[in-house]
Amino acid sequence: MQVGCVLTLAISGGLPAHADESQATDRFIDFVSNGCVQALIDGASVRTFASKALAVPAPEDFAKSFLRKEIGTVFVIDDPVYPLVLAERPDGPCTVNTKFTGDLTEMIEIVEDFFAGPGGGFYPVRTFEEEAGTLGWTTHRIYLGRRQGKKLTLLFSTTPGDDTVGQVMFAVAETKP
Repeated sequence: MQVGCVLTLAISGGLPAHADESQATDRFIDFVSNGCVQALIDGASVRTFASKALAVPAPEDFAKSFLRKEIGTVFVIDDPVYPLVLAERPDGPCTVNTKFTGDLTEMIEIVEDFFAGPGGGFYPVRTFEEEAGTLGWTTHRIYLGRRQGKKLTLLFSTTPGDDTVGQVMFAVAETKP
């Protein structure tokens, strides 16, 4: 999923910028694991998680642009350095999108280790790249696994040349037979 939106919301009382990328990486993993993965496991909406995580509903114009023709609910953390978008679709994947400054290598290693490392419960099945036009290349990493009896497919995509919340995307969906 390519996301061409630039997150430039003016949410009053916004959160302060994160001090470093390790905090932003932890937040990203939290949103994927405790937001998307947990919602698919127990069937709960991500709304409660988003509220506890201080994400707010996205303005309608941003949500429509982000979802394109899909139906869903979009939550945002409008951090000026590390913005984050959490989107839940009733019949599709739950996604977490973000943007990181600098080199993505360390963030990618931490995320992969969390999900596919020892105890992560998922295993990599495919990595491939595709051209992303003027943005360079997008690398997609697909993982399969099981959590609490549910088979899940994870898609982790990074586009280093993107300077929007489309730079890093993680989608979680229930694996259909």
